[in-house]
Amino acid sequence: MEKFYKVGTIVNTQGLQGEVRVMPSTDFAQERFSKGAVLALFDDKDNYIQDLKVKSGRPQKNFYVVKFEGFYHINDVEKYKGYIVKIAEENQEDLDDGEFYYHEIIGSDVYENDVLIGQISEILQPGANDVWVVKRKGKRDLLLPYIPPVVLKVDVAQHRVEWTSWKDWMTRNMRIDILSIFPEMFGPLNQSIVGKAQDKGILELHTHDFRENATNKQRHVDDMPYGGGQGMLLMPQPIFDTMDKIPQKSEKPARVILLDPAGKKFDQKMAEELSQEEQLIFICGHYEGYDERIKTLVTDEVSLGDFVLTGGEVAATVMIDAVVRLITLAFWGKRCS
Repeated sequence: MEKFYKVGTIVNTQGLQGEVRVMPSTDFAQERFSKGAVLALFDDKDNYIQDLKVKSGRPQKNFYVVKFEGFYHINDVEKYKGYIVKIAEENQEDLDDGEFYYHEIIGSDVYENDVLIGQISEILQPGANDVWVVKRKGKRDLLLPYIPPVVLKVDVAQHRVEWTSWKDWMTRNMRIDILSIFPEMFGPLNQSIVGKAQDKGILELHTHDFRENATNKQRHVDDMPYGGGQGMLLMPQPIFDTMDKIPQKSEKPARVILLDPAGKKFDQKMAEELSQEEQLIFICGHYEGYDERIKTLVTDEVSLGDFVLTGGEVAATVMIDAVVRLITLAFWGKRCS
């Protein structure tokens, strides 16, 4: 018998021309609801109704507006509210190593320190990260955010998921140090979720005005490029002296991030990677560039995108917010279970 897997639910109609709103339950919504895609319709009792072929599809907020061939009017699709859209197994694409489909992990056993705590029964998509619902015997369901600090390992072949012990997680915190000549620009990081993370002891946040370590009389932190050229460069001496005064949180070296328009573009994957670190240090510049000697301190050169800001402070704030959000999602996810 041919196998089908859920990719979405028809939640409502859209306009009068037979379009529907589909709430996706797949990470491949763009491919699944693109022109020419072949899907299948099932009712709310999981009975097969008919095959579907996508005529057009476009994202709109949290759902997709889809028009299937053969439906021309709202009356043609009104009755399908609440119906399930699935894809045949043979139409699924091969995934890269480390990737998996939802149906491959639903039913998997979840372990905490090698102790079985439950099974994954459902996957929710409330926002940027999936949340896995773990059924526990005699207890309320556990909501498990799918982010690297929480989910340690997924073994599809063995139907096994390993996750961080809450006891271990609650004793873990992150230290973030920011080097800037405008530390007052980071006031917003004392508010909202980032502020709460500091109040709860999950996050230590320290700002360092490296101008205070300038040795010249005027406390300048910029200089002309060696050999001439346009603009001013950030001098190495104030940065080096400030870095020497920052304590190392653990034996593991800190990730030192230089905010640079020419750096690697920041994205959610990088945020997840950085959320696993114990200490992050951000260096924010304000001039034409950096003295190359500063880059000997750096592990990552990062940019927000193809545009220019007046300095690195705004970019650092965005990155810190994205990283700390992942940490607090793990922390307060426990409270919601």
